[in-house]
Amino acid sequence: MRTWLVVVLMILVGTGCNGAHSQIEEVRQAANNTERSGWVLPYDKAARKPAAIVFVHGIFGTTRGTWTAADGKTFFNLIRQYPEVGDKVDIYAFGYTSEVFKGGSFTIQEAAKKFSLFMEEEGVWEYDTVVLVGHSMGGLVIMTALSVQPEWTERVPLVVMYGTPQEGSQLASIGKQILKNPALKQMVPRNANEFINSLDYAWTNLPKNKRPELVCAYEKTTVYGFEVVSQSSGTRYCTGVSHGMEQRNHITITKPTHVDDYPVRLLGNKLKEVLGTDRKARIETLDFTPEGDRLVFKMRDPIKLRNTARLFNPGALRARVVVGKPSSDKLLITPVDDPMFVDGGDTEELVLELLVRGEWVDKVEFELDTPGRPDRIVQVQIPSPPALEQRAAFIQTEILSDLDKALALPDIKARVLAIPEEYQPLFVVELAERTLKRLDVGATQASRWVYVAEAMTNQSWSTYADRALLKAKQESPDLVRSSAVRSLSEAVAAKAGTESVFVLTDGPGPRPSPIKYDLQDSWPTRDVRVADTANLTRNMQSIPGLKRAGLTLEGNVLLNAGQQENAERIYRSVLDLRVTPEAEVKWRVARGQLEKEG
Repeated sequence: MRTWLVVVLMILVGTGCNGAHSQIEEVRQAANNTERSGWVLPYDKAARKPAAIVFVHGIFGTTRGTWTAADGKTFFNLIRQYPEVGDKVDIYAFGYTSEVFKGGSFTIQEAAKKFSLFMEEEGVWEYDTVVLVGHSMGGLVIMTALSVQPEWTERVPLVVMYGTPQEGSQLASIGKQILKNPALKQMVPRNANEFINSLDYAWTNLPKNKRPELVCAYEKTTVYGFEVVSQSSGTRYCTGVSHGMEQRNHITITKPTHVDDYPVRLLGNKLKEVLGTDRKARIETLDFTPEGDRLVFKMRDPIKLRNTARLFNPGALRARVVVGKPSSDKLLITPVDDPMFVDGGDTEELVLELLVRGEWVDKVEFELDTPGRPDRIVQVQIPSPPALEQRAAFIQTEILSDLDKALALPDIKARVLAIPEEYQPLFVVELAERTLKRLDVGATQASRWVYVAEAMTNQSWSTYADRALLKAKQESPDLVRSSAVRSLSEAVAAKAGTESVFVLTDGPGPRPSPIKYDLQDSWPTRDVRVADTANLTRNMQSIPGLKRAGLTLEGNVLLNAGQQENAERIYRSVLDLRVTPEAEVKWRVARGQLEKEG
């Protein structure tokens, strides 16, 4: 019984057999892992190699002893001698506590947590390419760590596992009866193993394009007659061809003695494939035209003024992209993530949208920061004012037309009247959003609400614009970080005499300048005749919650038609309902024009 126990322990620990009198002591020495994790010398942090290889031992193994043959040769040094590989890799040996005769042993999850911590602290994830190599339980530690933090997989193109019991091991069932190491219970055969089943779920639920290539080597001979890890268990999750290590058992599979030994050749050849692949993160700007030291983008559609610019990452690593603040708050760039990320082989789109409020500019610039090159300036060239005027007039006319048609229907008007008065303006705001959706204005629902707010502002319905901006905020809270939306919000608040709808979390932001009336504010109704809006203004004024907006529309049309006296009278009615900075300016302009003519 004593000899049988020693044999089982020796298999699990991974020792040789040097005589019965020293067997127990050899097991004790092998299980006492006093070797610290660390970089395997030579290692120069200031001159990092293109890739890092991390070796992870198995249960009762040691940080370096698992990878060292009886003659003192190590797997580490043999890889360093491998042609076209050795001078391109730095090597890290990771170890964790796994005791035979005393407490303190790590479970697989605990070892994975330590692994995660050390990889961060030791700068392993600063390498573009990281190859992980595990023996026995070490492979399960690697799989667990990557399942918990899948964002690392972009830097891990390859995992090589030697004798890893991916379906458990019958020998672990025997060992757990003898020893109290908690990890042994996690490596019993799968049908009685909750950990293996949970790992299976976590690993197979990683997106296939995020999983590293998993290469498996399995033992071809037994240890003292025991099959430690079967071929099926040692290859369950592997991709491509699995490799049987001839004349290698569970112990010697990680103890090669020559650079041509099969375990070394397997890892070396796979490393050559990885090192021969371009894995640098970079971005190709497919829709920007280089002009000198700048990139140029010309906005094309005079109605939608919505354009997309593709960012393609041809490399294997996720690329970090930072879009700087535009030079004008007329440009809305989405997504507003800062930074944004483009996965290897993927394409993301920047959506460039233009607000027409305020003075015209012929170009807007922003800085684009992408990997592997200096920051670049992107110049967005904007159509001339007639194109913008055409766009705003078209949108405004369509909104008024749809509103006119809706309120002309008795059943719809009755439904609006049945809504509590304070909610009736939402009918106009939501109908305008549906109009813009029909016109395909706005790249997303959130930006469409921003365009509704701009249209409401152009129509002098600033309290309605306020409601549209709240809708935009509900759709995309991140919009508050866009200078275009922040500026529009401040302008709306200034005209309506309210606080900005956005609570600014990164400082007070730009304050609204004193409101100045400009006839440009009313140009969307410049070509609208009084008769064209007679039915609409009459219907709006018959609905309590829409009366003020209906009067404002009528005043705008009259003012643009040169009927200042009638416009002044209408704006006076608007002020009688509610005083706002915008309404006061309108009234003064109409009154001032009357006085000037007198």
